Amino acid sequence: AFLFNFLTPHHHRWLLSVTGELLDADGAYDNAILHNDLVLNSLTREIYWKGEPIELDWSHEAKWSFVWELAKHAKVGLPIDSTTFGERKNVDYVSKTKSELTKLKTFPVDLADAIEVVGKGTQKLKVRPQEIRLFEHYVGGEIREWTP
Repeated sequence: AFLFNFLTPHHHRWLLSVTGELLDADGAYDNAILHNDLVLNSLTREIYWKGEPIELDWSHEAKWSFVWELAKHAKVGLPIDSTTFGERKNVDYVSKTKSELTKLKTFPVDLADAIEVVGKGTQKLKVRPQEIRLFEHYVGGEIREWTP
C-alpha cells in the first residue's frame, strides 16, 4: 500500500511497528517470545516454548543441534533423519536423541508430543512454520533472524 501511495510515511512506519516488522533483531526476538510458539537463539542458546524458557543445559552440542535442526527443518516443512547430523551417525540417532531429550523433566511434554515419527529413522516437528522463529548469531554478538 505504501509503494502505491495508499499510506503516508507516518502510517507506513506505524503499521510496521505494530506488526513487529520495524523492530531490530533484539526487539524482534523479544516480540517472537511473546507471540510465537517456538523461539531459538543460537547466540545465547536459549529456547522458548509458548513464552516460557526450556531450562536445560544447551551447551551440550547434540541436544542443541537436534532442536535447532528440528526447528529449522520444520520451518520449511521437512523432517530430519540421521543424515541431517552427518554421515557417521547411526540410523537410530534421531530417535535416540529425541528419547534422551524428551525424558528430561524440564522438557515440555506438549513439545515432545509435537515431534512425530514420519518414517524409519525420520521425525518431524509438527508445529506450524509461522510459529517457529530462529535467531542466529553473527560476528560481534549480534543476532539475525534466520529465514528460509
